[in-house]
Amino acid sequence: MRRIDPGDLRRLPPSRILLVGPPPLHTVLEGPPPELALPVWLLLSDLQLLATRNVEQGGGPVVRGSALAHGSPADAELREPLRLLDAAVREGRTVGTEVGVTVALGRIVAVFRERGWEMAAMTVAESWLWVQPESSAANLVAGSLAGDAGRLGEAETLSARSLIIARQAEDWAAYCEAGLALGEAHRRRGASAAARRILAKVQKRGRRQGLKDAAAAAAHGLFTLAAEAGDLEVGRARAEEALHEYPPGHERRALLTRQLAQLSTERGDHRGALRLLSGIGEAAGAPVERALRAASACRAAALVEDRGRFEWFWASAWRWSYDESARAAWTPCLMELARAAHAMGDGERARMAAARAVEPAREGGDEESVLALRDLLDPVR
Repeated sequence: MRRIDPGDLRRLPPSRILLVGPPPLHTVLEGPPPELALPVWLLLSDLQLLATRNVEQGGGPVVRGSALAHGSPADAELREPLRLLDAAVREGRTVGTEVGVTVALGRIVAVFRERGWEMAAMTVAESWLWVQPESSAANLVAGSLAGDAGRLGEAETLSARSLIIARQAEDWAAYCEAGLALGEAHRRRGASAAARRILAKVQKRGRRQGLKDAAAAAAHGLFTLAAEAGDLEVGRARAEEALHEYPPGHERRALLTRQLAQLSTERGDHRGALRLLSGIGEAAGAPVERALRAASACRAAALVEDRGRFEWFWASAWRWSYDESARAAWTPCLMELARAAHAMGDGERARMAAARAVEPAREGGDEESVLALRDLLDPVR
């Protein structure tokens, strides 16, 4: 894979959106209710027309009236972003560089994603990219959504464009954010060497600019690459760097510690894994993370034959496997408990945990876990 020259945006291929023209807008109606979808659709249409007019005809309004003339949607989170966009198109502003437009479109995409309207969010992001093709934020968000949709090549291109635009503007916070996204896109495509290069640059830049969260996230990404390669020593070193950068109480500290413990378990250092997991504290992290950590600690205790801590962590993880706030963790939590009980020689509990895990796995369409659970059930039938 060729290395990207961060000094010349023209070396990069344009995005798919810029090649084919403005994206179709019918998909914005998929998800949001009509009273919200219609004004968003009208505003995106007006923005696309205005952006074209600004470039080709030197500006000037292209719309009549207001997209919100018949009433603004009763949506507290989106009322102000829609008002900003409506004012911009009615006044015929140069929307390609309008900060208010950038903020408003970014907020709409974020809200749509939070509400699970992925197709609508993609449509808004693609329109944003057409309207502001040299916005680092527009390229970054469109790249993130493309990656979520499995279009990894497009995600790489857009993340790289975002990074280069940010570097040219010397916006180092945006540069680091784009670099993290590009590193993740490389990793997902299997380009580990390219991922390591960009993440190392982000870590260095983050430290130089005092952006500790960015430096920590880059070190965390480097740890993930080491873990995927099964390299415990490098993984430990990168994890220590990230833990040093993350401030006390940061939500990702607990996640990273559990991931390091998982790597330790995979490489046979069960006592090290149990020590790490026991040192985090019961209350650290979100419910899903706490459930997974308790289950991992239970397995580590089983592997070192520590009956007392096995029972303690089993009870904690078992409670989480009934807690709705940790529903997303039920399947992996119960699978880990089944493995822990099996390692402890408790076939009855292993079968009970594996049997309970099948239903949430099927509900989530996780066929891979269903197959793995069958393998767990077979030895104890």
